[in-house]
Amino acid sequence: MVYNCDGCGKGGNIWSFYCEECDFDLHPKCALKEGEETKDDEKDESKPGEGWACDGEMPISELVGKTVGLYFSLSSCKSCDDFTPKLAEFYEKLKAQGENFEDKCCEKLVQSFELSTVPTWVVIRPDGKTLPSNVAKAIEEHGIQAHPFTAEKFAELAEIEKATEAAQTLESVLVSGDRNFVIAKDGAKILVSDLVGKNILLYFSAYWCPPCRAFLPTLIKACQEIKAKDDAFEVIFISLTETKPLLMNTLQRCHGWQFPFGDERNASLSRKFKVQGISMLVAFGPTGQTITKEARMLVMLHGANAYTFIDEHLKEMEAK
Repeated sequence: MVYNCDGCGKGGNIWSFYCEECDFDLHPKCALKEGEETKDDEKDESKPGEGWACDGEMPISELVGKTVGLYFSLSSCKSCDDFTPKLAEFYEKLKAQGENFEDKCCEKLVQSFELSTVPTWVVIRPDGKTLPSNVAKAIEEHGIQAHPFTAEKFAELAEIEKATEAAQTLESVLVSGDRNFVIAKDGAKILVSDLVGKNILLYFSAYWCPPCRAFLPTLIKACQEIKAKDDAFEVIFISLTETKPLLMNTLQRCHGWQFPFGDERNASLSRKFKVQGISMLVAFGPTGQTITKEARMLVMLHGANAYTFIDEHLKEMEAK
């Protein structure tokens, strides 16, 4: 793999320390450099998170028989900044329940575990064996319910997730607390309840993203053609790391709706639909059920003809 290190600016051709959401690469050696604080570090004295100590020493013998979590993070990574408070809360709840558990920030183990993304939380069981997956994702999605990280627990969570998806409505996806509205391009508030019964596209994008900007004209054309045939159709723009002026510029071109600038639902929906790369287009039917997370590909292939994105329609279209 060839990449440019965002730490030193030099190229690399071995594995990198990579954050997908931030599109941030570091050489392994750059990731392990000590004694270099960023401006963000100086402003935030709580990093890497309250709830555990990263200073001082603890004999390895004191960890024997405990479940140990190794947390790998970068101060320059937004995903890590978002996840660290959740991990601290998770850790405090475990300790409050009397769990025999320790969490350590062990940056020099990066190479030992051949990490490829951050944040990563590696769990070592009391028998010394390492869980095969990055538990950070499970904690982010399920919190304390993810414990004790067994195969049975993950299977149980998968069943809960399936049941939640089966009962999904548009309001259960788009409403969070008193945030029960979207913003039209003229600034008017549109209640999510008024969208029930419509076909909705969630467009995850950012103005700075070249693939997003390349796809936008295709999306605009498709949406205009769909809207001309079906008024019960809307697009909601989900902004990822966007500035307000650029966001409004995109919305004016896309003729879509949005959440208020800086709304936490942008990040929570990105996590819910496991957005790994942008742009991404998620389609919902009139009942609020998710039809497909691959609507971008369908629009690229078929334009407005892909609408309503349901399997039966796509099969009929391909058969013609």
